[in-house]
Amino acid sequence: MPLLNRRQLSRRGTLRLLDNLETAPGLAFSAYVPPGSPLPRTEGMPGDPGGPLPDLEKAVAGSPTGAVLFWGEPHRYLVLPPFPLREGRVSQGYDVGPLRAFLNRDLTIALILVRLSAY
Repeated sequence: MPLLNRRQLSRRGTLRLLDNLETAPGLAFSAYVPPGSPLPRTEGMPGDPGGPLPDLEKAVAGSPTGAVLFWGEPHRYLVLPPFPLREGRVSQGYDVGPLRAFLNRDLTIALILVRLSAY
């Protein structure tokens, strides 16, 4: 199954996507995958794809920030967050809470300029 419809979303756009997923009906599962971790096994989970997902596994393995997979009918999304995920989890349904909390945090980014032994 090839990855289709790749899009880059802003924080606001991603939160809108999470709002839509949160109210979506149907069987699904969510997987939070930290960087360097493989996709978790999903046998027996609602909406289980029933086999390997090589394109998704490749995308997750190549992500330095980890990934969040929302898989069900009719929605299937792979979200690559802007900053690394710290812990993994698999849950039933579209579990958007951890990603929403992650996106709502205020992050501080520092920049230090160094020039010829002065800073």
